[in-house]
Amino acid sequence: MQLDHYRPTLPAASTPRPVGRYIALGAGALVAVTWSMAVLTILVVALAIGAMSVAFLASVLKGLIGSQKR
Repeated sequence: MQLDHYRPTLPAASTPRPVGRYIALGAGALVAVTWSMAVLTILVVALAIGAMSVAFLASVLKGLIGSQKR
């Protein structure tokens, strides 16, 4: 009766690179960049709308003040 099972140590085969992990990291980075660019675009558009509305209100107030001085 044999109690010990003999397992020969195999030579270490060259392990393939985990390509799936690199693809997942690349996809995650692409998603992060896409979302950050989208958020940045929304912020820039909101800033432009705010600047235009401030300029419009300033011109309206300037017109009101100018009409009162006459």
